[in-house]
Amino acid sequence: MTAFSFRSSRRNDPTLAALELLNRLHRENRRALPAKFPMGHLHDSTKKLVLAGGKPDRPLYETATLAALRERLRSGDIWVEGSRAYRPLAEYLMPQAAFIEKKHGDRLDLGVPSDAQAWLDRMQQTLDFQLKQLAYRARSGKLEGVRLVEGALVVAPLESEVPDAAEALKWELNRHLPNVHITDLLAEVDSWTGFSDRFTHLRTADVVRNRSAILAAVLADATNLGPRRMAEASDVQCTSGKSQKSPSPSTI
Repeated sequence: MTAFSFRSSRRNDPTLAALELLNRLHRENRRALPAKFPMGHLHDSTKKLVLAGGKPDRPLYETATLAALRERLRSGDIWVEGSRAYRPLAEYLMPQAAFIEKKHGDRLDLGVPSDAQAWLDRMQQTLDFQLKQLAYRARSGKLEGVRLVEGALVVAPLESEVPDAAEALKWELNRHLPNVHITDLLAEVDSWTGFSDRFTHLRTADVVRNRSAILAAVLADATNLGPRRMAEASDVQCTSGKSQKSPSPSTI
């Protein structure tokens, strides 16, 4: 982090203050956070997590600070000196002097006239012509798929783009496919790819030991079932959103 010079559009930015604190702790080889440290850049829920153990959690605070920095870099509130990707918003704009010069010379190349009223007048004429053309075609019954009934436009139903034979083939193919429980399929895909190893502990980065519980949590989130209803469906005791007993893949 010391290799970058971060700048902010805010005065006394708490995110930059937190970064400076972390850099100083690293230089001084100190692990614990001081009694007072910046918290204004963190969400309320994150603050509770950092202070949940009775004393500030340094690794969690550092992770939350870097996450906040990422958000601020993406929004442009914070930029990096000398960076092409993360520059001040003003640098993405044309310099004011160049803009004035191009505007006076009618060289802005906007694709529309520089005179707004002239453009609006032209668009008004185009719209008026096209509306009159639409009204004439509607009265004459020349609109394909649309007819005028008692002063109201009635649009004919759209025809399906899928042939009847294709729809019949789809159901025929479905009839030959075996019935597979989604829980078994999820467990089988995990055995191929090992994706459950990507769900690591936030603090220790350890790989999950109870794969069945992780797969149950993934399925509960994907189906909007929720951890409690998933626990009830799989005969799992759920307290504060955490399983006390893990389900087997067949009962996830």
